[in-house]
Order: sequence, then C-alpha cells, then structure tokens
Amino acid sequence: MAEDTKPNKKGLIAGIIAAAAVIIVIVCIFCFGKNNVVGKYDLSAYIQNGEESTQAVELLKALGGSYTVEFKNDKTGVIEFKAGEDNKYIEFKWDNGKITIESDDEKEESEYKLDGDSVTITLDGAGMKFTRTK
Repeated sequence: MAEDTKPNKKGLIAGIIAAAAVIIVIVCIFCFGKNNVVGKYDLSAYIQNGEESTQAVELLKALGGSYTVEFKNDKTGVIEFKAGEDNKYIEFKWDNGKITIESDDEKEESEYKLDGDSVTITLDGAGMKFTRTK
C-alpha cells in the first residue's frame, strides 16, 4: 500500500511536458499566427483618394498580368509585376509598418498596414491593397 501513495514520477514529467507544449503552441500562435505579415499576397484593389477600385486589377488579370508582394521572415520582401513578357522584381526591406526600397541613388519609404488577410501599401495617399494567397 505504501507504493500507491508515492507520487508517480513518470506522470509528473508527462504533465510538465504537456504544460510546456501548450505554452509553446500559444506563443507560436500569438507570434507567428495570422497577425503576422509574413506571406505572399495578390493585388486586389488600387486606392486613390481613400477609395478602393478593382477595375484596373480586373483588367490586369484579364490580360494575363499579375501583381504580387511577398513579406519574408528575414524582414525582406519582393514585389513582382508580370504583364505579358515583362516581369519586374523590386526587392525591399520591411519593419514596423514601413517598407524601404533602395536603388543606386535613391531610398523610398512607404507604409504598410495588415488587416486580417489583407495588407495595404500606401505612399502619399495612394496605395494598393493585397490579399493573402491561400
């Protein structure tokens, strides 16, 4: 009977491991979940004077073109524009709501804002809205 009252070391260790696993999952969801901008997005609207318009996006798609932006884990990213045979790539750095594009003699900054599955990039009141690819 004395053995029945001793704490079960294997059960205690298993409980500690399970609790640690739950904490790790919660931290990962909080830090790397959908609130994280990292990912690839497709252009869904242009923004001018605070108004969203999808007409130009629909025309671009009808002509076989695309406009995507990808935010990478290392705080870099790439904007890709495809139209027929033309493909353009612009690399950028991102952090704290700012995107920085540097060329040989220029440095341009714009802002980004994540809202659910959409990210909006704006510069001087005009912008583009992108929706996360599935």
